[in-house]
Amino acid sequence: MRVFSMLWVLPLFLAGCGDKSAVSLSAHITNGVVTVDNGTFGASASGSFKLRLALGPEASASVKVTPQAFQLLGQANVLVVDQLPVTTSSPSTITIDKGGNQDVEFAFTGAMVDHDAACAGPLTFVGALDDSSGNSSYPVASGPVTPSCD
Repeated sequence: MRVFSMLWVLPLFLAGCGDKSAVSLSAHITNGVVTVDNGTFGASASGSFKLRLALGPEASASVKVTPQAFQLLGQANVLVVDQLPVTTSSPSTITIDKGGNQDVEFAFTGAMVDHDAACAGPLTFVGALDDSSGNSSYPVASGPVTPSCD
C-alpha cells in the first residue's frame, strides 16, 4: 500500500524535469569552408562559416548576442589564426527572441597562415560571444573542417 500512496509524487518529479535548452541560448558554428593559397609573400587563408544562434521558448526574455573574436585551430588545437578578420552583413549585436533562431554568415580573406600547419589536417573554428543574459565569453565552436590547400 505504501507504493501506491507515493504515486501522487511522481507527476511532480516529472513536471520538474525540464530541458535546459528550453530556457537557454545555444550557439554553434556550421558550414565552415577554408581555402589556403600559397602566395608570393606566404600563405593566406580565406573562407566562411555560419553562426547558428537559438534561444529556448521558455527563456524569460529575448537576448542580445555580440560576437567577439574568432580563431582557427589546427590539429591538437594548435593556433593557426589568432584573430580571423571576419566580415558580416549582420548588425554587430544580434537579437534572438524567445523560441527563435538566427543564422549569421561570416566571411574572411587574407588571414596569414603557416601553410603546413593549416593544411596538416582538419581545422576548427572557435569563438566567443557576449550575451545580454550575463554570459560573457560564451564559447562557440565548429566541427572539423577540411581545408582546401594548393
